[in-house]
Amino acid sequence: MTVKGSRDAIVCSFAAQAALVQLRRLTAEIAAVRLNEDLEAIHRSRVASRRLRAVLEVFQDVFNKKKVLRWLKQVRSITRSLGAARDTDVQILFLEEQLNSQPEPVVHWAVKRLHLRWRQKRAKLQKKVLKALDAFEHSEAAIEMATEFSPYTIYPAPGSPGESRVMRSLAREQIIERLNAFLSLQDCLEHPEDQVRLHAMRIAGKKLRYTIEIFSPLFSEESSGRWLTELKQIQDILGSLHDLDVWQHMLPQAMEREARWTERFFGTNRPFIRIQKGVSIFQEALLRQRESQFAEFRKRWQKEKTQALWREIESAATGLIPEDEVKSDDDETGTNPDGENKPFS
Repeated sequence: MTVKGSRDAIVCSFAAQAALVQLRRLTAEIAAVRLNEDLEAIHRSRVASRRLRAVLEVFQDVFNKKKVLRWLKQVRSITRSLGAARDTDVQILFLEEQLNSQPEPVVHWAVKRLHLRWRQKRAKLQKKVLKALDAFEHSEAAIEMATEFSPYTIYPAPGSPGESRVMRSLAREQIIERLNAFLSLQDCLEHPEDQVRLHAMRIAGKKLRYTIEIFSPLFSEESSGRWLTELKQIQDILGSLHDLDVWQHMLPQAMEREARWTERFFGTNRPFIRIQKGVSIFQEALLRQRESQFAEFRKRWQKEKTQALWREIESAATGLIPEDEVKSDDDETGTNPDGENKPFS
C-alpha cells in the first residue's frame, strides 16, 4: 500500500523506524551469538529477527517489493539457524531440570545420557549458526536496510500514526486477518492428537501478537498491554505443548541412534538396555504431562474472559476505520505504471 500526500510520509516513517528498531536489536546480538557464552543472546537475536520479518511483511506494500523479498529471505535464513540452536538450548535446560527431579536411578541415568547427546548436538549446530551469520553479513542486507530506513529517523514525518487513515486502515486489515487466522484453528482443541494444527495455532498466535505490537501506538496502552499479555501466556502454553510433542518424536529417533552407537562401541547392545528402559519411563511421564497441560489449556480457552478478549480485539481493530470508509482508503493506494509498488525513495 503506497499512498499519496502527507499520509504516505507518516506510514513510511512509522514503518522505517519500526524496522530499524528490530534491525538494531538483531545486529547488536551477533557478536554475543558468535561467542556462544550467553544463552539469552541467541534468544534475543532470534526474537528480533522474527519481529523484523513481521514488520517487513506487514509493510511490504510500502517498501520496495523486490528489496523486501530479498531481505525477508536473508532474515528468514538467520531465524531458521538461530531457531534450531535455541530450541536445542531449551531442550538442554529442560533435561537439566529433569536431572534434578528424577530420583529413580534408571531414569536419571537415561536423562543424563540424553543430556550428553544434546550437548554434542548443540556444539555441531554452532557451526551452522556461524555460517548463517557469515552469510547474512556478506549479503549486506543489514547495511541495505539501514541505508533505506535511516533517513526517516533523521527527518521523521510530522504527525502521529493515529492521524493517518491509511495507517489505521492497514492496522485494521492486518489485525483482523491475523485474528481470524488464529481463531480458525481453535477447533483443534477438540482433538488433542492434532499436533499439526495445534502447532499452526501457536504460530498464528505469535503472528497476531507481533502485529498488535507493531500497531500498539494506535490503541490505549492499557488495552494493548492486556491483549499482548494474554497472547504471550497462550503462546507460552502452546509452546510448551509443542515442546512435549517434539520430545515424543525425538526420543525414539535418539534411541535408534544410541542403539547403533552402543553396538559399535561395545560390540553388544547390553549397556543400551538400561538406557532404553529409563527413556521409556521418561517418555511416558512426558506424555502424561502433555495430557494434563492440554486439558488445562482447553479449560482456559473456553472461559468467557478469554473469548471476550478476542471480541474486544476485533472490535477495537474494526473501530479504527468505519466499514464504509475502508474502500475509500483502498482507492487511494497507488502503483507505478509497470505495476510495481513504489519504493521508499
